[in-house]
Amino acid sequence: MSAFAAILVIVAAFLTIGVAANVEQLHASDAAGNGLADAFAWFFAIAAWLVLAVLLLVCGGRGGFPNYSGIVMLFTFVLAIMGQVTALQILTASKVAGGEGIILRIATWAAPALVLVRAVWGLLPIARTSVPSVVGSFGLIVLVVLVSVIPFPFRPQYAADRAAAEANAAAMRLESAKASKAQDEQRTQETLARIAALPPGSSLFAVIPYCVDPQPAIRDAARAKGRTFVKRQADAEAFLAENHDATLRELPNFDLAATPVVCASARKALAAKAALQPFDNDPVRIEDAERDIAPYIDTMRWLLAHGCDCKPEITASETAVARFAASPRRETILTALASIR
Repeated sequence: MSAFAAILVIVAAFLTIGVAANVEQLHASDAAGNGLADAFAWFFAIAAWLVLAVLLLVCGGRGGFPNYSGIVMLFTFVLAIMGQVTALQILTASKVAGGEGIILRIATWAAPALVLVRAVWGLLPIARTSVPSVVGSFGLIVLVVLVSVIPFPFRPQYAADRAAAEANAAAMRLESAKASKAQDEQRTQETLARIAALPPGSSLFAVIPYCVDPQPAIRDAARAKGRTFVKRQADAEAFLAENHDATLRELPNFDLAATPVVCASARKALAAKAALQPFDNDPVRIEDAERDIAPYIDTMRWLLAHGCDCKPEITASETAVARFAASPRRETILTALASIR
């Protein structure tokens, strides 16, 4: 046996032992530990078969497959991989106990171990002369076949259990979705009732938080209610003077007048936002502009439509957005800003 073949034998033996060791630990720890054992079992199994494939090629090149046994070994090799994959799927999917678990765990490493022994027999002249080919070649191949087919009778039950688990999971997801939908509907109705109960003399701030609710019905109800508040103009002017972002964003939605106070405060707030600078040239940074400038585009449009000349702030916003790296998201904002004019 050459040094290269000897190294392959040692590596294949080590990897096969690795499969056996990790299969024994598949369900012996917590979720993280079990996950690592699962991953390593598959890694060792794949690596072992790759090394064994090379080893069998070397064996064949040195006449280690007499009487067409190489052709038989090729099909046996594929069968052994399929058998081990089936055993690993069953073992990693659930904690198989009792005799079934013992048999399947043995099957995961016995097949590659027997293939390794068969390769060693073909590589060692002394083994071929002392052990007849009917035993050392075909006998080992038969053993590999017998070990490889062991997991297949267990597969129907595994498939049935897996289908049942998936069906159960789907049912639980559906039930959870229904419960979540019911909760959302209940929250929506309760929120709409609270909004409807607000008296006309309420502060505009009472409905502004609802204007960003994920439910369109709540947003629309909050804005409609805000338009009925008798003090909404004074509230908006006071909030804008304090640079209240939510009020700036909702200016077009409360049937307000674009008074000089509103115009001046809004322009000041918009000018501050237009000073936005990206941290770096990463296109992802455009999310900053989407957060700090894009939500106020409708406000800019409303101000212009109501006689508030905020074109300098619009231009400054365009300049700020243009500082970010080119991306489709950046172009969307720039196009929206350009459309205001």
